Amino acid sequence: MTTRSLYAAPLVALLVLASSASAQSDFALNRFRAAQIPDDAFALNGPADQGHLRFGAQLHLDYSNDPLVVERRDDDSRSEIAQTVAHQLTLHLGVSLGLFERLVIFLGAPVHLLMDGDDAPRSGMLEAQGAGFGDLYLGARARLIGERTDPFALGLQLEMTVPSGGGELRGDGFLSFRPTLLAEVRVAPVRVTMNVGALVRENQQLQGGVEVGDELSWGLGVAVTVLGEFADPSRSRLDLIAQTFGSSTMQHLFGREETAVELLGGLKFHHGSGLSAGLAGGLGVTRGVGSPDARVLLQLGWATPPPREEPPAEPAPEPGPGDRDGDGILDQHDDCPDEPEDRDSFQDGDGCPDPDNDQDGILDTSDQCPLQPEDRDGWQDEDGCPEEDNDADGFNDPIDNCKNEAEDRDGFQDDDGCPDPDNDHDGVLDVEDRCPNEPGPAENEGCPADSDGDGVLDNVDNCPDEPGPVENQGCRRRQRVRIEQGRLEILEKVFFQTNRARILRRSYPLLNNVAEVILNHPEIPLVRVEGHTDDRGADEYNMDLSRRRAQAVVDYLVARGVPPNRLRAEGFGETRPIASNETREGRATNRRVEFNIGEPPAGVRQEQNAPQEDAAD
Repeated sequence: MTTRSLYAAPLVALLVLASSASAQSDFALNRFRAAQIPDDAFALNGPADQGHLRFGAQLHLDYSNDPLVVERRDDDSRSEIAQTVAHQLTLHLGVSLGLFERLVIFLGAPVHLLMDGDDAPRSGMLEAQGAGFGDLYLGARARLIGERTDPFALGLQLEMTVPSGGGELRGDGFLSFRPTLLAEVRVAPVRVTMNVGALVRENQQLQGGVEVGDELSWGLGVAVTVLGEFADPSRSRLDLIAQTFGSSTMQHLFGREETAVELLGGLKFHHGSGLSAGLAGGLGVTRGVGSPDARVLLQLGWATPPPREEPPAEPAPEPGPGDRDGDGILDQHDDCPDEPEDRDSFQDGDGCPDPDNDQDGILDTSDQCPLQPEDRDGWQDEDGCPEEDNDADGFNDPIDNCKNEAEDRDGFQDDDGCPDPDNDHDGVLDVEDRCPNEPGPAENEGCPADSDGDGVLDNVDNCPDEPGPVENQGCRRRQRVRIEQGRLEILEKVFFQTNRARILRRSYPLLNNVAEVILNHPEIPLVRVEGHTDDRGADEYNMDLSRRRAQAVVDYLVARGVPPNRLRAEGFGETRPIASNETREGRATNRRVEFNIGEPPAGVRQEQNAPQEDAAD
């Protein structure tokens, strides 16, 4: 495994001498510079533009191993004694915008997610700074010559880096500039990309005597398109990529510690929707500062997709001798020598125009389906398109008994294509019929009227399966509750223990009767048990007490066999009075329990419960 040397002094000197106080240490260690637009490949920038007002965004997740180590001798990689930065994980974020089919402006920044290593070997030496923000950069690219389909293109790119990172190894402490010349040679399916540039920045001397200043930078890459083609960005493509890139300081050009070179290889997929994804890996070739043992990259990006270019229509041949109508078909082969062929890919070889290809009586200029005749069945016959299923109910018209009315699919005669608004033909539409498949009178909401023949309709019969007199609501025994529209009216009162939610025994027969009625009427989907109080006492206390008392009633009914999903407890405290709270009788009226059927709002209030004993005089 190769390593890079930051400190070239022998081990003895390293242990005895501390770095001078004047040495600089705020510099960007990571040598990877993400390409600026999603169409580029990893570390190299191509000269292509991004298209006018096309937006791009991408991220590169970059891991490098051992980008900064300490060696005992600067000429022996086996003398490594410490890993100043052993692991570095960086997220490079970037956005770009194309202008005028020639320019691209871009903005980006690295975010250091992880930077760790050994403790500094001696006080004053560099050490890993951990996570933090890197230097913000912005710039522009201009395509000088060469379209995307040309074999050669040339571009110029200029970046400026702003010192926003701070801290050792995360970023420079000054402005820097990076002009780069971009060139590309294209011989399908291969593209060779070259970058040559410079990094202009302040000089600084690192511990160990390594100088970092202006740099010469370069890059060379080969991309082979193994799926799709580079010339058409509206279609998906897959590139196989190999790149090398590096830099060296101007002061010690190609010096060992001042030169960093890396190799990188990977795959990148560009989807026609503008999405892109790439994966690459590589290693450091030279031992310069920041060149790692190994590097792994993951790229994700998106750019506004370009419009898909359709192939141009084939032009009509030039008229020649013996072609009176000039349609390119000689008169001797032209069935209509005085009328030019309309060339619409329908019978274009006979020389005759076909104004109505499908012969449905609708001219092709107005026919949305010029090759499919209109079925003319009285349903949307003006567009020229046949409608196999007029009402879109899943039954094609030949087998649909009601082809212009959609089947209602309610489990009743759903195979004829006709809606059945009143399945049981009882005069009550299914949307209002509680028994849509059983005939019943409207006053019983479409359900059978009187199952036990006692003269009490089932919907208000407390005992629908046993005959009983009307005064007992259709039951043999006297009833304490009766069914009204939207509610259960209790004919007695609910008693609670003073200032508590405990039901007194005297109310058990009443609640038992309520449970029996609910169980005898499974068509009742929900009963809301509502508790109310008068206005004496604290508002919050009254609200809580009303809720607990309503819940106590629900719990009692559940214990009597009523399914919990058919009950709901609600408390309203003193918020819904039905009488004046200024009198004893009014307060007693307001203290009540109501049994309302179905979801709110309830239209009719219920009989009040008894005065609570803790409030009675």
